Amino acid sequence: RRRVEKALQESEQRFRSLIENATDIIVVLDRKGIFRYCSPSAAKVLGYTMQDVVGYSTTEFVHPDDIPLIITVLEQAIKNPNVSQPAIEYRVRNRDGSWCFFEAVATSLLDVPAIRGVVINCHDITERKRAEEALLIANRQTVNILESITDAFMSLDKQWRLTYVNQQAAQLCQRSPEDLLGQSLWDVFPDIVGSVLSQEYHRALAQQVPVTFEEFHSSLNAWFDVRLFPSADGMSLFFLDVTDRKHAQAELLEMSTALGNAVEGIARLNIDGQYVALNRAYAAALGYQQEEMIGMAWQQTVHPDCIHSVTAAYQQMMVEGKAEVEVMGLRKDGSTFYSEKVMVAAHDWHDRLIGFHCFTKDITERRQAEAALLESQERFKLTLEATQMGTWDYEHETGVNKWSDSCEQLFGFVPGTFSGAEAAFLDCVHPGDREAVRMHILSQSQQAANYSKEFRIVHPDGSIRWIA
Repeated sequence: RRRVEKALQESEQRFRSLIENATDIIVVLDRKGIFRYCSPSAAKVLGYTMQDVVGYSTTEFVHPDDIPLIITVLEQAIKNPNVSQPAIEYRVRNRDGSWCFFEAVATSLLDVPAIRGVVINCHDITERKRAEEALLIANRQTVNILESITDAFMSLDKQWRLTYVNQQAAQLCQRSPEDLLGQSLWDVFPDIVGSVLSQEYHRALAQQVPVTFEEFHSSLNAWFDVRLFPSADGMSLFFLDVTDRKHAQAELLEMSTALGNAVEGIARLNIDGQYVALNRAYAAALGYQQEEMIGMAWQQTVHPDCIHSVTAAYQQMMVEGKAEVEVMGLRKDGSTFYSEKVMVAAHDWHDRLIGFHCFTKDITERRQAEAALLESQERFKLTLEATQMGTWDYEHETGVNKWSDSCEQLFGFVPGTFSGAEAAFLDCVHPGDREAVRMHILSQSQQAANYSKEFRIVHPDGSIRWIA
């Protein structure tokens, strides 16, 4: 008997040791929910000792919103003795005033003489609930992000079934997200079987590496930038419609080809005045190959006498955004030519100045023609002066005469002082010839024919001269 008593005593000590050192809280309530016992672990978890709770109702420690649940479970346990009730979750007030989440199982042992109460096994799940709440918030944030991005997004499980579809992806498929969930990717897009997308999908999944590529989708008649991100659970797919960008790239390539083959020279220089790009015409005008001029300073392509004028034009461009200047270009072989340059400021996407575009045209022939014309005019002027002849142009509609310097001298005027009015001219004609000259000029101008006439003029000093 002593051995049995000793064994029983040792068993009770082990049981008490387990109860006192367990992290779970064990409480015993009477039929009215009054505490009859509370394990020591309550002090570690909630800060309450057995003396703090025994004799008090459990509802004094439970969150008001959870009291009906506690009462219901207690009633069910009493109605079904010796049967553990389904686990419930509720909130308990900590001694410091905060609320902790607990998971509890109630079992009525009212008919057990050694207990005579409802045993509640409680487990603190506050950290788990916080983690679940954080995960829920994170999931909501993820959904909000996926629904706000411009990319179409889909997630798939290992069986290729769609587990999430954002609105952008649903619009591409012309179906609602609900209709797509659970569908196979290959059923939704049957034409991608054997496509680049299919090949890259299998590669990403097999190698577990992210994959990015562009592909034209014939059924949607659009280009897409596709990004695949494999995971242990399946695959995440991002689709971005880049059709407009592809068209813009094609147009840019076409324009670049056109500019590269343009007759006029086109170049772009950086902020330091070095060539970074130019077409063949620009390089050919200077006697270089295109690659030879990359990195070259513009001063090497302009005659030293024109450096100042180009610098002034550059400063004007910095203020006004555009400037024009005529300069003497300097070729690779040292020869020169006249060119007309238009400089336009170049900016990046942030509107920061990064250099300028230079459009140039060879105007050597024009300058030579202008010089020849000027020389011809000068020779004609000298001829008129040597022969004491003058020229004048008469505009019938306005009645304005434009006289050469020698013509003004013939009429006794200082060059530059004749007004050019028809009345002023007729005032210079002798009164006896004035009407005849006026009628003669009128009739001949209407006939648009050559004519010749002799008449008298009166100089400002009163002297009379004959002219033809």
